[in-house]
Amino acid sequence: MKHTVYVINQIPTLVSTLAERLSQHGYSINTSRTAEAFLSCYSPNSEACECFVIDTQLPMMSGLSLLDRLASMEFVPPIIMTSSFLDARLAVRVMRRGAFDYVEHNQLLTSAVELVQTAFDESGSRWAEYQEHRAFENSMSTLSRREKEVVNLLMEGESIKQIAHRLEISFQTVAKHRASAMQKLQATSMHQLLLLYAQSNVVKRSRNPMEVLQRN
Repeated sequence: MKHTVYVINQIPTLVSTLAERLSQHGYSINTSRTAEAFLSCYSPNSEACECFVIDTQLPMMSGLSLLDRLASMEFVPPIIMTSSFLDARLAVRVMRRGAFDYVEHNQLLTSAVELVQTAFDESGSRWAEYQEHRAFENSMSTLSRREKEVVNLLMEGESIKQIAHRLEISFQTVAKHRASAMQKLQATSMHQLLLLYAQSNVVKRSRNPMEVLQRN
């Protein structure tokens, strides 16, 4: 499946130059001049094969509003935000709101292929984490209410003895629920259970805002 780059920008020369350079490297390019036009035809892909390049200064719905809309999706492909000039405050805002990167137009054009390839590498990592998250959530759905309570308390660092006291059940009953939960989650040890639980909390990774500012 071809990797698709969605470019949402109202500057025709920038869009055409960017599209030409990226298409030469095998990327499929989809362009829109406004956020509304993009949203009217966009349908999320079922795999990790897309990224977005969004200008902050769009007419009507702003680039930041579009960023917020996309960042609310269950799986968020990397989003590269752009502007005519680098703005330190804006860099912090967009990175905190879920952008993968923030660059000015000149850098976007000179480093387009590298930026997009890095974004797709990140997208692949995010997709793998997302799939692990979904698998764990599916396994968690098979647990009984009491098994979920035991697992959650174990993740909070409580011992079997403390859990027994808190839930007002015996030590042996807690141990039984823990063993049953670990079997259903296919965890062979508490260490593995901790890792599985941590992986279920998918972190939307992006670059540190200060890294972006220092690089630029």
